[in-house]
Amino acid sequence: MYNNILRQVIDIQNQIKNLGEDFGAEELHSILSYNAEIKKYLVNTTTDNFILPHINEIPEYKMKDFKIGFDFIGLLVGLFSGRFESFNDQKYDFSKAEVALHKIENKYASLEQMLKG
Repeated sequence: MYNNILRQVIDIQNQIKNLGEDFGAEELHSILSYNAEIKKYLVNTTTDNFILPHINEIPEYKMKDFKIGFDFIGLLVGLFSGRFESFNDQKYDFSKAEVALHKIENKYASLEQMLKG
């Protein structure tokens, strides 16, 4: 009954695990977008009143939630050194993002256990 949902839940957990500790803004944006898509899909396809509240508890974050401010000097150095990508990554608090991804992964792990149970 929940095979397709279970597949999605397992997939996002694996994607978060595969990020590892050294990820950048692009990877973070991708996984946050994927989380939002999966959560929307799960909310729209789940009719079980026991599982639905747990789906709604899955946190949704946006890149702005991890933004740490603007560094004009860093921007100039990045532009002149040709390393704009590394400057772009410095605009985000990845340790805070890592904690958030762990919370997301844990919610999906709990949901997986409910679906299997």
